[in-house]
Amino acid sequence: MTVDGFSTELIPRHSPASPFYNPSRSHYEHLQDAIERSRKRLNHFENKIEAPLSPGDIEYLMRISIGTPPVEFVAIADTGSDLTWTQCLPCTQCYKQNFPIFDPRRSSSYNTISCKADVCFDLQTISSGCDRSNGTCEYLYGYADGSRTQGTLSIESITIGGAVIRNNIFGCSHISTGTFQKIGGSGIIGLGAGKLSLVSQLGESGRKFSYCLAPYSSKSTSKISFGSDAFVSGVSTPIQSDPAYDAFYFLTLESLSVGNKTIPLPSSNGVIRGGGGNIVIDSGTTLTLLPQETVLRLSSALEDAISLPKTVDPSRTFNLCYRVEGETEFPNVTADFKGARVVLRSINTFVEVADGVVCLAILPTQQEVSVFGNIAQTNFLVGYDLDARAVSFKPTDCTKAN
Repeated sequence: MTVDGFSTELIPRHSPASPFYNPSRSHYEHLQDAIERSRKRLNHFENKIEAPLSPGDIEYLMRISIGTPPVEFVAIADTGSDLTWTQCLPCTQCYKQNFPIFDPRRSSSYNTISCKADVCFDLQTISSGCDRSNGTCEYLYGYADGSRTQGTLSIESITIGGAVIRNNIFGCSHISTGTFQKIGGSGIIGLGAGKLSLVSQLGESGRKFSYCLAPYSSKSTSKISFGSDAFVSGVSTPIQSDPAYDAFYFLTLESLSVGNKTIPLPSSNGVIRGGGGNIVIDSGTTLTLLPQETVLRLSSALEDAISLPKTVDPSRTFNLCYRVEGETEFPNVTADFKGARVVLRSINTFVEVADGVVCLAILPTQQEVSVFGNIAQTNFLVGYDLDARAVSFKPTDCTKAN
């Protein structure tokens, strides 16, 4: 495919611009929903990173069009998987979606892939083979929660942000089972680091992308940019993905600090099959999740530095909460990644869970994998460069950048 660069909206699931938006639910109820999805998503990391995460736990969506003439739909943007797919006619077992199901027979740019092509075997966590009747490449792609997409690995034109990306390899799904019915989207856009992700297929324009996430409370859409439009700037840290399964973006978080108190992270935490990283950066998880001892020591350091009255989270989800009146600034938490110092401000570390109740948005996990979630990434321009094998962070007002 040949395209220089392009940008489009990254739509928060709870935003009025989302087809999933429920106006009857309050801001706090939307937040609790996102927290519950984060917990479920983390559980899927425990599956030894052998399968992409649960599609129903994703927080952001993208509008894309497929085919010639283009057919528009909304799909889940997932940094935790590498196959881009949508439901296609004829359906053997399709779930109900909000947009018309794509009919490849009506597209002049659609082509199938031979089962003898090398690309037929480039996907992770897949079984592939031949349709003996026509020699096309058939795939079965599984997610950690048991959801499956099965169909024909194909080539098609995809339009994102006005840019036409030709000869994109994607999955034309004829059987879709599991949790897809609950989420209502028309498929998934794979933004992982695997060979067939949308980002990996950008080629000459540069295998990179960036996004700037607006604060959760703003309900604003955010922006995601690809290729030459992507901004990879600021401080950067190496991507240390597992070579056996590189769809996930593993980083190395060395320590956290509050003032002059430093809390080192266990180097062994989350090292999966020799991958080298100890934390996954994931736009689909709302909260940041760290080892229990790390969270206890961080909470203690924050308590020593904060003089506000403590209170209890009404939902009993969070452990460290304060009663506040109006805008309140909390101490910065400095995250020292390998080669990159990232200063997390109040908006990255605390979240309002009820009127006048603000809690630490970092929770302990007993699982192997730590997660750097999307609240922590708020108001940063976050860039991914697959060729340089680096993730960058640059403080940015994302309500204005979008």
